[in-house]
Amino acid sequence: MASKYTLLSEKSVRAAVQDGVFTSKAVDIVRDGNNSFVRHLERQDTPTIPSSVVQIHNNYIYEADTSKFISAVVDIQNQYITGELKIKYDEVIVGLTTYQEQGCDLELLNTDTRKSLSAFGERSAQILSPESNNPYLEGESLEVLDSYTNLIFVYVMSGFWRFRSRFSKDSVATNKLDTLESEVRPLYSWLLQNGKEHENQIGRSVYAYIILEKPEKVDVIAQLVQYDKRYSSALDVIKSFSLECIDRKNWFEPYKVSRLPNHARSEDRLRVALRLHDILNKIGNIRSVIDELKAAGDIKVSDILLGGEYLDSPLSLFRIENKPDA
Repeated sequence: MASKYTLLSEKSVRAAVQDGVFTSKAVDIVRDGNNSFVRHLERQDTPTIPSSVVQIHNNYIYEADTSKFISAVVDIQNQYITGELKIKYDEVIVGLTTYQEQGCDLELLNTDTRKSLSAFGERSAQILSPESNNPYLEGESLEVLDSYTNLIFVYVMSGFWRFRSRFSKDSVATNKLDTLESEVRPLYSWLLQNGKEHENQIGRSVYAYIILEKPEKVDVIAQLVQYDKRYSSALDVIKSFSLECIDRKNWFEPYKVSRLPNHARSEDRLRVALRLHDILNKIGNIRSVIDELKAAGDIKVSDILLGGEYLDSPLSLFRIENKPDA
């Protein structure tokens, strides 16, 4: 019986593009409120979490090479995480390394990762709590948040490797992502711009700080506004700044900028906001990966034409295990 799907690796796709069999364009999947396909747009991988792991179109299944992201997670040298969190994180890394190299102890890896999420989730909530009175997060706190997102990604991947079609019933990762995002966003928004409604908030914002003090970094505004619901685009920020902060008394006079006293820690605000932006990027990537894996879990491996590389790699989403005879 002919295979229903052809599984393509990153290597085979690049070869087909080079030979002229396929054409290439950097894309990202965009869906509407009903989760229906709308169009493709470019989306960026992060060093440890890809924006996509598998895409299914017509009779082709494209599986990304996740080994480089898994290796990046393993290779991270956490400088600040200590105590119980370090013990739990190291247990996951040892288990991930074992599975990556030997293809065994997957159930233990998935279980240890799930347990670590509780500890990291609790610590992240403390760090991001308004009661902490410390919005200018330092290295230790930012490292905890970053490691937490990496652990959620490992939990998602190990869950799929372990359960495949039953993975879609697991709501742990989605709930953790929802909670983390709800904790990160208020601080992120406050760092970028805050103040009373009657005040000139944009004039004392991080955006104004970039425009007036860091013009060489003006492109960063387009990144920051991505998760700021107050503005639709970088152009919207510039428009608001122009209306509130730029004026002239007469048409023949030059424009003047109202340089309001900016926050004394504007550079710290920018530094932390950029790191939190990276966390929000990772959250978005993991959500995309979860959606892709749920769709992939419905596909039977027997319906796929597999190459040798997929039979051998424990990281493959469609691996056929060669179990020894009893």
